Amino acid sequence: MRSLIIAPLPDNLNLNSSLTTALQKSVEKATDVGLIFTGELPRQSERHGSFTRFQAFLIEIYSTLIANRKDKSNWWAGNIDVWFESFWQSDWMYKARLTDWDIMYTTSDVLSTISGSKLQDIPIKQTIEGLEGVKIGKHKPDNGGIYDTIALGGTFDHLHAGHKVLLTLAAYISRKKVVIGVTGPDLLTRKNDADVLESIETRKAAVDGFLKRLRPDVEAYVFTLNDVYGPTGDDEDIDAIVVSRETLSGSDAINKKRKENKIKELDVFMIELVDHTAELKLSSTDIRKYIKNTV
Repeated sequence: MRSLIIAPLPDNLNLNSSLTTALQKSVEKATDVGLIFTGELPRQSERHGSFTRFQAFLIEIYSTLIANRKDKSNWWAGNIDVWFESFWQSDWMYKARLTDWDIMYTTSDVLSTISGSKLQDIPIKQTIEGLEGVKIGKHKPDNGGIYDTIALGGTFDHLHAGHKVLLTLAAYISRKKVVIGVTGPDLLTRKNDADVLESIETRKAAVDGFLKRLRPDVEAYVFTLNDVYGPTGDDEDIDAIVVSRETLSGSDAINKKRKENKIKELDVFMIELVDHTAELKLSSTDIRKYIKNTV
């Protein structure tokens, strides 16, 4: 069953017990999950502080959805998306493609606003009790990103929840553009179970598709990464880079290159969870091993 959940964004990004219970019940029988948070994201008054708080919230949300869904056939959450109304135009419910969902879980506040929208076409609607919500469209479509252009890179094989957290964080701090390097095949010859590694075209399409669903107002430039630098070594328009602990040394090399080219160094944001995440227990290597042993 394809389940769409629309819930109010909790104050200060603190996952309260009422929301946790609602999410647990809503995803239990689901195969695919789409979760939309209504309301405005907190303004980014502290650059790294806001990034860290939003990262912790995303980890907790994806972990809750993964843990409570009984269908474990896609345990890495390739078919679970978390979206934010704050990233969208206020009339999204009249334009978004929402006809594929089987059931919608939401608050009475949201149900009172959907007449005439595409949400009305979802066949089953169930009210979430215990949540006081925000009516759809009662916000300004501005997440207050702090940089014009953000860069990041990775293999993005079998796009999983850790990747989605990484991409969501990049979209959160960007105002205009996200530049994503997807590692090309020439750099992946030593990967474990490389025979079930997705093609570069498939991986790039998955990244591009997720970003377009997540934040359509931000330009996504997805390219094949054939070296450590890509455009980050000499593009003056890039302001910051998002890396994992494993790729932190790559950002040092990039900033050294930019210094040699006499352009501003990039601000660096580190994320802890892309692969081998303690909270999400996700790794593209483990996913490939699972696929190879079960197909």
